[in-house]
Amino acid sequence: MTSYSTEVLSRPLAVFDLDGTLTVKDTTIDCLVFGKTPIPVKIAAVIAYLLLKFRLINTKKFLNLIAKYCVYRLPEGQRKSVVNYWIKDRLPLLIRPGTHELLRFFLQKGFNLVLVTTSIDAIGVAVGKELGFEFVLPTRSGADGKIMKVMHGNMKKESLLEIFANPLVWEGSVGFGNEESDAAFLSLTQSSFMVSRNTNFTHLFADIANGI
Repeated sequence: MTSYSTEVLSRPLAVFDLDGTLTVKDTTIDCLVFGKTPIPVKIAAVIAYLLLKFRLINTKKFLNLIAKYCVYRLPEGQRKSVVNYWIKDRLPLLIRPGTHELLRFFLQKGFNLVLVTTSIDAIGVAVGKELGFEFVLPTRSGADGKIMKVMHGNMKKESLLEIFANPLVWEGSVGFGNEESDAAFLSLTQSSFMVSRNTNFTHLFADIANGI
């Protein structure tokens, strides 16, 4: 586990969900379906997504299916190649307008950028690094592809508090989410914003600046 200095861990936080917040679509599914993955992986990803959408399985079961039959079905080298190509080719199309400007704004103000995402680590970590996040907390999986920790709902809040235990860092902190399950981690932040399908961060700059 990476260790950080007291100075780094004392900075105010800008905490973001990923799918539906910084992006307009689910990154894991988009990567597996529209990335350079084999047809069987694409089919498995679509089936798992439909089962989740129609509430025939829960989030943990969905992630286990995605991990076992899609992400970790690919050899490590191929998996990294798929993710890296997708980040360059598709991710820019999914990023919500104004995202890069918003992240730069918080960095210039001295905030730590923190990403908490249900996206599987093989994809979530790569996306976080691409967007410039120093802290990325994704769904964690083992070497065998079995899901170890689902970063969803209360788990996002608990995982944030494991790293940022000092209550002072939450003073002046800002959070961004897009669904009811994000309310738990947003309750930690001094200011919070719920993103909708049509949100454009550029149009929110005045409200965000006033909120901090």
